[in-house]
Amino acid sequence: MGYDYGNNCKELYTSYNHSFYFYHYLDKERGIRFIYGKRGRDLLPFLYKMRYALQGSPAWTSNSCQCFDEHELGWKRDDGLDGWTPSIGNALWFLEEIISECIRSPNAKWHGD
Repeated sequence: MGYDYGNNCKELYTSYNHSFYFYHYLDKERGIRFIYGKRGRDLLPFLYKMRYALQGSPAWTSNSCQCFDEHELGWKRDDGLDGWTPSIGNALWFLEEIISECIRSPNAKWHGD
């Protein structure tokens, strides 16, 4: 379960498990839904600020979400962590997906849920 959202160019998903980081570092009231109704170009300063804050922790380099793309069996890593684990690294992985799409489609408006 999580957030389904997109910008009419690409559809994305972020697990509820990572919502804490979006509420804490992006918008305290709306969390990831802060992006809804906004264009990519207008979101980039906010998203870059969140990325900078998350990268302040040593844990930002470790994520399990990329394992979904690397392994057929799902999001499990050798250490037992997975893409559902609420971690800074996993939240940053989802954030990077949004940033990349904002750069690719700066005029597209985001929508979701």
